[in-house]
Amino acid sequence: MSILERRLQLLLSQEQYQRVEIEAENVGQSVAAVIREGIDLRLDRGSASRREAAARILRETTATSDVGEDWGDIKNIQLAERA
Repeated sequence: MSILERRLQLLLSQEQYQRVEIEAENVGQSVAAVIREGIDLRLDRGSASRREAAARILRETTATSDVGEDWGDIKNIQLAERA
């Protein structure tokens, strides 16, 4: 985990806070940790890998479209390559 070095004051509605507090209790984390995770999920984590995956699928779809394969065939090829 990175060093936490910035403080943020955040105002939430009672309903928002209760939802975060319940989630924190359910996962055994602090409210602050749940909020940090939410920020990461929304803004950072996975966005690059999702873009890369989408670009790869588009490349493969374009490259194989001349062969006449449909999406089901392309998906099955990709799943077989991962196994």
